[in-house]
Amino acid sequence: MNLKIWIALLVLAATLSCSKNAVSQDDKKIEEEKPEKNIPPETIQEFWLEHRQLVSRVYYDDSVAIYYDNEMPRNISWIAPFTKKVWSYVVQTYGDLHGNAKDRRLYGIFHKNKYGGGHPFFYDNPDHGYISGIDIGSSGEDAWVNKEGWNIDIIAHEIIHHIEFVSHGKSGSPSRKWWGDSKIAEIINYDIYMNIGMPEEAARIYNNDINKTDDFPSERTAWLKNWFWPIYTNYGKTEVLQRYFKLLSDRFPQNSSGTYTRDMSFGEFIHFWSGAAKVNLKNQAVIAFGWNDNWEREWKQAQSQFPNIGYTY
Repeated sequence: MNLKIWIALLVLAATLSCSKNAVSQDDKKIEEEKPEKNIPPETIQEFWLEHRQLVSRVYYDDSVAIYYDNEMPRNISWIAPFTKKVWSYVVQTYGDLHGNAKDRRLYGIFHKNKYGGGHPFFYDNPDHGYISGIDIGSSGEDAWVNKEGWNIDIIAHEIIHHIEFVSHGKSGSPSRKWWGDSKIAEIINYDIYMNIGMPEEAARIYNNDINKTDDFPSERTAWLKNWFWPIYTNYGKTEVLQRYFKLLSDRFPQNSSGTYTRDMSFGEFIHFWSGAAKVNLKNQAVIAFGWNDNWEREWKQAQSQFPNIGYTY
């Protein structure tokens, strides 16, 4: 072979090799620079209720995204891991809380010196942009400083509303007419703390709530002492709570999109709790709430309309 031709072939081969290496390096660089999918935004502009704050992301992972307003000290670091622990337990225990949402995180928004109290928001509602979350405000120089008392209870309480309103992919709370906002939270809050390694906080919840009374559905109703605590301790603890919400999702009337179509009657409320406990709870209901002829009629009607719900009657 002619020497000039041989040299030309060598140069061509070297050029092709360099081009191949350059493409590989470019591809690698593009791969490295490719943004992670489904990153929560660095800021959120609130547009709900009276909230108009621009809040900033301080933590995120696949489970939660945490945002603080401008007055929240950035060195408050306990909120993210605590919120994640509670949310993870609730999701594991109470089934689908996300429906068809693409972003399955809980968004936690925290304020200092504004918006006292909190509220939940759900993936199926446009009011907060179809994401799941909680939005809570506290006031005072020591707001949110310590992982204790109201600071942790309000986070758990707002997360519990997700169980109440969207567990098992359904929408609505047919029981809310009876337990308000929200007597069910007392026993679920206790259960959460017991199951995430916080028994001292669970004991505090019990001691705080066991002797409380309310005037619904009857005067001086001791919801925890005479209703939820006996049911919880005698009929399966976490499992009886799980069964109640699963029974609702399986049997209570809902439309084609999974939204409950009406509130429960009081008789239905006792009937479904009896199904969850797998025992007739009418006698316990009499102790907790009293009884009347209307509730008796509703009770019998519920047994007829929803047979084979899990207990003998």
